[in-house]
Amino acid sequence: MLDENEINTGRQFEIDVAKAMAVLFMIGVHTFEQLTDMKNVALYRIVEFLGCPPAAGVFMFAMGIGMVYTKHDSPAEFAKRGGKLILMGVVLNFFRETVLVLAGKIFSIANAWDDESILHTMLLIDILQFAGMAYLITALFKRLKMKPWMILAAAILLNAVGILFSGSGANLPDAMQDIIGSCIFTAVEPAFPAFQWYIYPALGLCFAHLLRHVTDKKAFYTRMLFLGASVLAAVTLGCRVAGVHVLDFFMTSAYYAQAPLTCLWCLSVVAVCIPLSYLLSLVLKGKAKTAIQYISSKVNTIYIIQWLVITYSIALLVLFDVDALPSVWGVPLGLVVTAVSILLCMLWNKIKASVHRLH
Repeated sequence: MLDENEINTGRQFEIDVAKAMAVLFMIGVHTFEQLTDMKNVALYRIVEFLGCPPAAGVFMFAMGIGMVYTKHDSPAEFAKRGGKLILMGVVLNFFRETVLVLAGKIFSIANAWDDESILHTMLLIDILQFAGMAYLITALFKRLKMKPWMILAAAILLNAVGILFSGSGANLPDAMQDIIGSCIFTAVEPAFPAFQWYIYPALGLCFAHLLRHVTDKKAFYTRMLFLGASVLAAVTLGCRVAGVHVLDFFMTSAYYAQAPLTCLWCLSVVAVCIPLSYLLSLVLKGKAKTAIQYISSKVNTIYIIQWLVITYSIALLVLFDVDALPSVWGVPLGLVVTAVSILLCMLWNKIKASVHRLH
């Protein structure tokens, strides 16, 4: 299935599908968690699962693939992009939390962020900050001229270091823990500490170097699906026999800490999702294909907009003293938030294009 020459050098549509599905799952889980009461246990578990490895894990893996396929691949360009992503994350934090905290304090409106410091709301670690850190780490590795297998080995080492020091700094102020949390899981539970999660883009990077030489993608992805499903089944069965609860891998903070067993299970889910994305890419044609490519190319903008839509929807519920909505509303609400986010993204890009033409 492999050739010495590079074959798949252009944009790979199955990766567009993977990224688009990942961001849609993210919107779904954020909507469900933030706007509903989450009392429907079965639905809650399904949404949480889809919003974890098939969302963030797949997105990070795809990000590693993008690091290989991008034309802007110098260490300096990677470092610049990393800094930009971290800044975007801080700005998003400001508008989705800090502004509401300030408004709540000024107008004496009780809200979920009452006990959080202003600095903490701005420094929370989420996937944009992780993406920025991943690019900065990769920039360093590229500067050191490390080969893909070396980067993967370094990622495994970083994961081990992150786990070793997991929960550090519990007595430090939240803002200081946020800073440490950009690398290592701390007591304030940063969503995606870079040391523990960098293995996802590192594996994506190695995968991309392999994919570029694949001559028979159907056979390649079939074997990948078999391997991923086998590992997933083996780990799940082994956990059941050992009395380890697989639900903890995506329903608790263990998901963010990414200890070895959690990491292996989540990565096996990713290894199933990528070939499934390839199979889905084979049937998507015409406008559906165009829509997927658009969502994939605008994932950062859509991600930022969906958080603002969700957060200010919460603010309206608080302002009008409306309780969280029933769980069954979660799926239709997620679809509405998705549609609104994509439409606002299109509007935003049209405004940017108009401003650009004026200059």
